[in-house]
Amino acid sequence: MIGRDLILKNTGWVVGNGESINIWEAPWLSLEEKRRPMGPPPLAQLNMKVVHLLQPNRQDWNIEEIRRVLPQEEETILSLKPSKTGAPNKLIWLGTTSGEYTTRSGYKTALKEQNANLEDPLATDINWVRYIWKIETAPKVKLFLWKVFCAALPVGSNLAARNITNSTLCNLCNTTESTNHLFLQCNFAQKVWSLAPFSQSVDVRGLVDLASCWHSLCTLECLPPSGVSGQLAPWILWGIWLARNNLIFNNKQSSPEEVISSAISAAREWLSEQVKTPTLTPTPLPRETRPPHTTVVYSDAAWQADRRTAGLGWTIREDNSTTQRMSHCYFVASPLVAEGLALREAMTDYVARDTRRLHCNTDSLILFNALKSGTPIAELYGILADIISLSSAFEHFSISWIRRTYNKEADALAKQALLNASVVPAPYRA
Repeated sequence: MIGRDLILKNTGWVVGNGESINIWEAPWLSLEEKRRPMGPPPLAQLNMKVVHLLQPNRQDWNIEEIRRVLPQEEETILSLKPSKTGAPNKLIWLGTTSGEYTTRSGYKTALKEQNANLEDPLATDINWVRYIWKIETAPKVKLFLWKVFCAALPVGSNLAARNITNSTLCNLCNTTESTNHLFLQCNFAQKVWSLAPFSQSVDVRGLVDLASCWHSLCTLECLPPSGVSGQLAPWILWGIWLARNNLIFNNKQSSPEEVISSAISAAREWLSEQVKTPTLTPTPLPRETRPPHTTVVYSDAAWQADRRTAGLGWTIREDNSTTQRMSHCYFVASPLVAEGLALREAMTDYVARDTRRLHCNTDSLILFNALKSGTPIAELYGILADIISLSSAFEHFSISWIRRTYNKEADALAKQALLNASVVPAPYRA
């Protein structure tokens, strides 16, 4: 039930046709946070839907109506790109770019909402992938490090914060035991670090927070005689933790020399058993066969962040002729949305020409994967729905990803279109 409430608090609507979304009640203004227009609404607009803010043909937003109903949200609404082919609205999870819920994103969102009063807070400034999950150490040590930086180790301060014990003293020095104290500030830990065979001397006495200095400790290199070619710092933390537990549960005292010797030995043993997997040479994708007399389109986009304007360009190759076209669009939220708009415009152009066979090329790998494998992308929902709907109008439709170097003509057209869009037209000016 907690998971259900979490999902209810962190879902929003992405606009398709706008028919089922109440302007005032449903969160539809953002794909990142639960956001709706501020009320209270006028009585005459109480049941107004998002579709009422679209033009009668539903091809674009009705700017005059937006300014009449929600003038303060004009730019936000114009940045949303609804479906032109009438795709249904979609309820999405706001914690991922795909709009789909994952346990990982749910866990991350739940942690943000948790108001735990711990002495050792969650270390949010750590590069978890680089300095926890991808360092060269044993999986059990990686899991241990995750617990260290998530305040999940049963040290005295964490146990007391959870009302598990009243004793918060360190068994090595009789000082309050926190994560930072155990691994940095305790005299025992400082002696262990001073014995580490690093190529440069390390003095942890001036370090206060383990999370802030962890990336520096991970990058320290060991002297060649030690036989450790990878990171030694994780094994040192592991050794200090084992020594602490050995004292508490077995009443056996370890010396700093024994801890650092055990850490070096464990690191060397683990590294020696690792087998390097040979790098595989990627094989090129097979060229897609196309039926004769297929129109080939190359599309691209250029995007300017400060103006949130996109230039769209596409070239058409039919038999022995080549045609160039370009357009521009305002209030575009990202370069990926611009790429999607360019492809949609090119396809719309050729649906009107009654072309029977169409092959599209794009240099956006994300857009290509979204269309080829059905990978959902929340900000492209309406655009992708339109592209899929338009593709059904052709007898044969296919799409390929190409390198940017093979898409120079469309790229040049897109950049020229962006230059032509230097002035915002009157309908968009307040």
